[in-house]
Amino acid sequence: MKKYLILVFLFSTFVSKSFTLEIPSEYDHKILIKRLANSKNDGFRKSIINYDNYLKRYPSDISMHIEKCKFIDNAMLDDYDWNPNQDEFDSCFNELLLKFPNSPIAHLYYISASWGQNKLDALNKAENSSASHPNIWTDNSKSKLFYQWSDYYFYNDEYQSALSSINLAISLNDSFSRTFLYAKILAKSNKPQKAKNAVLQSINDSLDLWELNQRATVGFPCLVPFIN
Repeated sequence: MKKYLILVFLFSTFVSKSFTLEIPSEYDHKILIKRLANSKNDGFRKSIINYDNYLKRYPSDISMHIEKCKFIDNAMLDDYDWNPNQDEFDSCFNELLLKFPNSPIAHLYYISASWGQNKLDALNKAENSSASHPNIWTDNSKSKLFYQWSDYYFYNDEYQSALSSINLAISLNDSFSRTFLYAKILAKSNKPQKAKNAVLQSINDSLDLWELNQRATVGFPCLVPFIN
């Protein structure tokens, strides 16, 4: 039996080596993947040049400034668990806020795309802008800012502050009472029935399957204490 196994191993090794051919470079998967990565990076840079050329001609187009920042923020996320262009993204929005320091649209997007301390800094900048320029910040913009505060507080386990902030958002825009975040905050604030009602109110909203499953989960009172 042992001799048989040795023979099988030797034969397998021989067959493997016999059919291991030198792969031409144009078909080598490692080389192709590297070329693809380089090509994508080249495409990324060409797109940035196109944005910059446009903005040189139309420097006051805030929507295109934001679109450029969105592109930098999302272009490489399919290939990485983190944004390899994070510094460039931060620089893009710092430049944007220098040009449009009190734009609610600019502030709100930067907040939504930030995390941790960066998000807190962005929230405080937006808060200062809102307080200094109340005519520019409409009730709708303010409600979105309160909502972002509630999101920040919730993910930092400050549930009472999260509840206070989202209630302020709802007072200006009732649609926030039908959000998944509101239901989660209510659940963490020991208000299971209100959490369930918040889910039920939004059941007819247009949702993808993942979010629909999440909201359904919140709706079951027995699971409310375990929602993250």
